[in-house]
Amino acid sequence: MVLMMAIVAPFLMLFGIPVWLILVIISFISLVFFIDMPLSIMPQTMFGSLNEFALMAIPLFILAGYLMGSGSIAVRLINWTKSLTGNLPGGTAITTVGVNTVFGVISGSAPAVTATLGKILFPELRKEGYSSQFSAGLLAGMGALDSVIPPSINMILFAATANVSVAQLFLAGFVPSVIIAFLIGGYCYLYGRIAKPTPADPSQLPAKPPKLFEAPLARLKIIGRETRGASLALGVPFIIFSGIYSGIATPTEVAAIACLYALVVSTLLYREMTGRALVDAVKQAAYVSAQIFIIMAAAGLFAWVLVIGQVPQDLVAFIESLGWPWWMVLLLINVLLLVIGMFMDPVSAIVILTPLLKPLALSIGLDPIHFGTIMVVNLAIGLFTPPFGLNLFVVMSVCKVPMAQIVRGLLPLLALYLIGLMLVSYIPALSLWLPTLVYR
Repeated sequence: MVLMMAIVAPFLMLFGIPVWLILVIISFISLVFFIDMPLSIMPQTMFGSLNEFALMAIPLFILAGYLMGSGSIAVRLINWTKSLTGNLPGGTAITTVGVNTVFGVISGSAPAVTATLGKILFPELRKEGYSSQFSAGLLAGMGALDSVIPPSINMILFAATANVSVAQLFLAGFVPSVIIAFLIGGYCYLYGRIAKPTPADPSQLPAKPPKLFEAPLARLKIIGRETRGASLALGVPFIIFSGIYSGIATPTEVAAIACLYALVVSTLLYREMTGRALVDAVKQAAYVSAQIFIIMAAAGLFAWVLVIGQVPQDLVAFIESLGWPWWMVLLLINVLLLVIGMFMDPVSAIVILTPLLKPLALSIGLDPIHFGTIMVVNLAIGLFTPPFGLNLFVVMSVCKVPMAQIVRGLLPLLALYLIGLMLVSYIPALSLWLPTLVYR
């Protein structure tokens, strides 16, 4: 059966058949020729894989992100973050890192955040003298981090597939995402000091706020003004964090509240979202959600076929027969996830590979929450890794930059992500400290 899957899947991909349909076809062939089960089990399993309360949070978080991005909320968050960076070397690049991090708390969809912020930040970076290579690479790499920052859609999918707590997984992703953000922020600072990007026309740039230690009162006044302007926008991350981590509401309930809050702020308080923009936001959220759920239904069926065929058990037995130490098995898992992330979208990879790799991870003593964090970070790297990294195509479309330039700009960020991945993989406390502290 495994040999059939290894032959049929690449063959069908050559003809451009969608991944979800490939999974259904392979599952159908497996049930007909290898597993003695009625075909009526296929629709039952596909619908059953979506019968998870936690999955309702996915379209709601996506909608909240589109609602926040349709008005001027994204601009207000950018201005607020820029007021904090001052005249630091690489200040606009650091602002890009900060805004992506804040916006990632609002929407767990990395491509949606990349598209929303790319339209605004790419022209700003180019105006201040950053090369298109650096700017596009930074946007693609930072956008991928939004799939790690809670509330991450990929984490919700892993939690539903692996039957672990969504809230604990969100907590586990907090420290790794902050570490990677600081690594990239440090790179932006060094780039600003060394490359010294110079605006082509400095007269067209807005006046930068004074440095904190040069004019503290004026600087604090600017920060205060931008904080007041972004205070309502900052309410969404506050609602999400306080609601989930206090235990007052489930992630799904918090997502619904965030949607309602974003709608009220954009339409009634800021009065900057038109009826057309609202309809477009709902359409885009529905389209992205439908893509995720159809892939998850097909991948859920495929994962069920793998379990029935005892493929995970055979994989664990094979690895154990090799006698490798735990750190080599973990390295193998990381390499496998990195390679698969280059060719497969994170939704499919999570739902397909979690039932396959979770028993292997448990066999070497990994905590399921720790393993979930490792998987999500790996697949975040796949979002900007050629040839099929989704963020590459989003940035190409939004910024009109060739893929070759984007990839060259991404190479330093890829190295930083890999450093972060190794830290997360081999220092479990980075992922487990907060969940243990809150839920001990």
